[in-house]
Amino acid sequence: MPTLLSPQIGENDSSTSDECFKPETYDAEHILEEKKVCKIVTPYDIIKPIYRQFEKTYDQGNGTTIAHRFFTEDGTFISFDKKTYKGYDQIASGYQVAMDAGATNFTLTPSTIYASHPFFIATGHYNCTIAAGNYQEIWKQVNQKWLLFIVIVN
Repeated sequence: MPTLLSPQIGENDSSTSDECFKPETYDAEHILEEKKVCKIVTPYDIIKPIYRQFEKTYDQGNGTTIAHRFFTEDGTFISFDKKTYKGYDQIASGYQVAMDAGATNFTLTPSTIYASHPFFIATGHYNCTIAAGNYQEIWKQVNQKWLLFIVIVN
């Protein structure tokens, strides 16, 4: 059964050590390390730095980089206009349309993240210069890396 985790859990816990994990390669089955109790790692801890990278990359205006860096090869993007883009080339095209229309200052604010290994299911709010709305995402762990498998924006 998926676990509901709040973005705030573990976010500012200064009493624990970050030595035990690296969010970008975290395997959901490993929380303890030799004789050392590690900080509780939530899906939010893992996804947050990826969101910040996504925002910076998006604002550079290259849909191809978004597709190849953040999506699985068989990923799907369903845009606010109900068009469905599948695979790297189509996803790149879908994002490029928004970028070319002037969408900049892109931000992602997650509200809920469910974990069910090897997937995360995230919902939240996006904002940019020309639009704002909600998103739903399914993240998939592929070769120790978390990538977007399905993104739906509205």
